[in-house]
Formats: sequence, structure tokens, C-alpha cells
Amino acid sequence: MPYIVLMCGPSCAGKTYLANYIHYLNPKKVTLIGFDAYCVDYGHLSPEEIKQVNYDCPDAYDGHLLAKHVRELKKGNAIDRPIYEFSTHHRKEETVRVEPNDVIIVEGIMTFQYPELVKMADLKVFVDADEHVRFNRRFDRDQKERGRSPESIIYQFNHTVIPMQKIYIDPMKNIADIIIENNSNNGPLPMAKKLVDALKDYLK
Repeated sequence: MPYIVLMCGPSCAGKTYLANYIHYLNPKKVTLIGFDAYCVDYGHLSPEEIKQVNYDCPDAYDGHLLAKHVRELKKGNAIDRPIYEFSTHHRKEETVRVEPNDVIIVEGIMTFQYPELVKMADLKVFVDADEHVRFNRRFDRDQKERGRSPESIIYQFNHTVIPMQKIYIDPMKNIADIIIENNSNNGPLPMAKKLVDALKDYLK
């Protein structure tokens, strides 16, 4: 039966980076699922309406579909993971086939918000970083990967990312099994040790 790792934490704390590193250590045994792929489809909205969408609250994600998929993976069944296109704010018709594996890592800012998902977790990891570190990472990422303007990134960070983080994400530290601080930009090793140690029996 797959070992399910839920990885939570504020935006750009390093969740995806850490998950990718664990996958790199043993790609044949580790499968990654990013919660961003399960964003609600907003492609039908006008450009002005899309500007008002809050991606930093639970309603922006289809947590029930993700929980259903994790349940299937835990049973040993493959799933068809959605693909979300942030530049157009809609979910593509194509999907990605994901097979069950020894370790399934599910990472995203809202992974601890859905009780049905949390109940299936074998390990809950909270990745954190200082606010200014996360802002600089997000500023760079959203311009390069999501086609965002500097002004929109700054506005969103101040008006939705930080306020929603305080409501939904920061309190989730209390239910984490492992807390990892990631203020370094010197590679994954400094922050990865705790998780590598916890998964050593599954990464052999």
C-alpha cells in the first residue's frame, strides 16, 4: 500500500522544490502530485472577473477530487490527474495518467484543509520560510512561469496571499508531523534531511 505524504506550507516556501528532490532520490518509488493541478476551472470568466479570483482559499481547489484520487492510489489504482493552465485559468481537456507507487507526495498550500485527505496521510509535512524570502521567490516564479506582471504579483501577495495564509495555512503547523524551515537558497540538502530520514525505509 502506498505511503502518503501530505506537504503543506505558505506560497513559495519550497514545497515543490523539496518534493522534486525526494523524487530525484528514487524516481522509481516516488510519485508527485501538485495540488495546483486541481484548481477550479475559471476559464469561463471574463478577464476582469479573473482578476478578482482568490487562489489562496480552499474554494479555489477541488479538494474532493484530489481526495478521491489519493484514495484510488492508496488502493493501488491509477488515476487521471487534471492539468491546470494558469495563463488561461482553465483546466485542460487532457489529463496525466498517474500510477500508484511506494510513496505518493501531495504538495500544495491547501493540502491540510480537507479532513478526508488528511485522514489518509501517513505523514504530514509543513514547509515554511520567512515572508521576504517567499515574496522574492514568488515574484520571480510568477513572472517567468505564469506570465504575471510585477504589479499584479505585488498586489496579490499583499491583498490575498498573506491575509489568507494567516487564516488557512499558518494554523496548520499544529497538525504537522514534521516542520521544515527553508530560508536557504543553497540547494535542497539543508531542508531535506528531516524528510529523507523519515522516508529512508521507502527510498531504498
